[in-house]
Amino acid sequence: AALYTELGKTKGRAGAMVSIGTTHSDLGEPDKAVTELGIAIDLYRQLGRDSEGETVLRSALVASPREAATHHALGLTLSRLKRPDDTLAELRNAAELEPDHPRYWNEYGVALHQGGDVEGAADAYRSALRFDPRYALAYNNLGVALDDLGDADGARDALVRASEIDPTLSRAARNLGLWHLQRENPLAAMKVLRD
Repeated sequence: AALYTELGKTKGRAGAMVSIGTTHSDLGEPDKAVTELGIAIDLYRQLGRDSEGETVLRSALVASPREAATHHALGLTLSRLKRPDDTLAELRNAAELEPDHPRYWNEYGVALHQGGDVEGAADAYRSALRFDPRYALAYNNLGVALDDLGDADGARDALVRASEIDPTLSRAARNLGLWHLQRENPLAAMKVLRD
């Protein structure tokens, strides 16, 4: 019984976080909206109820269809539900509704890349960087996309930039190390991975 009581509280908190997130969005506070909606979808994920989270987010969109943060949260939920076409549509909606929000462009790029549209992904990462030129994760993702597109120099430059901006971003160091290994330069790879 205590477990069901706690689950009910968690479910109630998730719904409340959706309401708080959409309120922040209405107030023109997109970063706070993304945070609150992220907490909500994480709570639904923890409950194993992504489908219920989808329903709540879609209801929120009926009330406020132009809320980019809600489209973003719905896109992430749909990704976990393994619905790539719907994921792309919602993440694209978020990026188009708030085109100056770099996180939306970056995550749209990730979804494009996972779906095989590497050129589209690279364009989305560039859009993210246009709005935040210090977004290390977008540089990392751009580097991976450029490498997949055969632009070795562009890939290296983006991965180096990601590592310079955020030396704690281990995936950038790992990807740069892999870049060197693929070009048969193990000493450079070891140096990158050690630093």
